[in-house]
Amino acid sequence: MPFFGGSTTMAAASGSGSTGSMPELPSCVQAQLRTLNTNVKRYGQSAVVVDIPATKVPLVDGISAGTGWDGVRTVQVLRPNPGMIPPTTFKLWDGVTPDTDLAPGRHLVTVFLDASPKVPGGTYGEPVWGFNVTNFPVSGDSVVVTCANGTQVALKLDLAATTWLAPDAPIDPPPTVPAGGSTPWSPGASPA
Repeated sequence: MPFFGGSTTMAAASGSGSTGSMPELPSCVQAQLRTLNTNVKRYGQSAVVVDIPATKVPLVDGISAGTGWDGVRTVQVLRPNPGMIPPTTFKLWDGVTPDTDLAPGRHLVTVFLDASPKVPGGTYGEPVWGFNVTNFPVSGDSVVVTCANGTQVALKLDLAATTWLAPDAPIDPPPTVPAGGSTPWSPGASPA
């Protein structure tokens, strides 16, 4: 597996911590990291490294019910968004389908506050967070990105945070809207 951000590459790629110092990565890896950054910039999620417990539990709060993990631990916040920074430990819904679920262990995910349910009677329960389907396992101090064609790259988390998740890093283009469709952006407005 190619490794990016080791002592030799890190020295050449550190510098300003902007997109000008981005390491060369396969295009399929760049696309996935760009989507992760899109979740942060366009959709207001926070990029965090988390530890997922081995056992799922029922999560029932107010009118919301499902399964997920209680005691997910925030290891490192790579790119915060105000109001979307999870606490040290928190509850996290599981994936929508089994193939989008997280395995136990450490992952780089983008999270959002999914539900702070109001219990009948008027009090709010403990918040439950959600995660985006674009997520990656973490091994040591590197994020591991795997492409559909089997290409796999390990990228140092600190390097990912200062390049691919930097404020000036690229994001996905806005979705194409068919004639007669709607979009959340005004004509001419920047979705970033």
